[in-house]
Amino acid sequence: MTVALNDVVILSDLLAHVESFGNWDEISAVLKKWHHMRKPLASTINAMSMSWAGIFAAHGEAFDTMQEGAFKFYRKGAEYSDQPVSLLAAGILKSPSLLVRNSITMKVFSIWVLFTHPRPGNKSAPQFYAYPLLLVKALNVIWTIGVVMGPVMWAEM
Repeated sequence: MTVALNDVVILSDLLAHVESFGNWDEISAVLKKWHHMRKPLASTINAMSMSWAGIFAAHGEAFDTMQEGAFKFYRKGAEYSDQPVSLLAAGILKSPSLLVRNSITMKVFSIWVLFTHPRPGNKSAPQFYAYPLLLVKALNVIWTIGVVMGPVMWAEM
């Protein structure tokens, strides 16, 4: 909805200055300008919503790691959740680069959680001898991030 309403506002402002709707060259120029003006917000919200849907709706060890990391990341406080919420829910921030930075930060935090927090069924953090297996799991998380976010970011940029 945010993207659609933003598109309407931008397009109506641009079309208000059109002298002749019968002049395709003028309309074409307005549409090109509209396409470039809408891109920061549209690509940010669309990419974030699609990547979140891909991560939180999927099942598997890598997705479980990212989900756990995301929930722990957002529970750390407002300074960790304000930017992602402003990117997605409110459309306040219109920055694809900020989206990428926040996504990478959250995924790195998820990997940190994998190495430092107790796994289900354990009361303590993983021991040092478990790190080689955790490294493989961390690489799987990185691969999965690329598989989920790569096509979405490519389509939106």
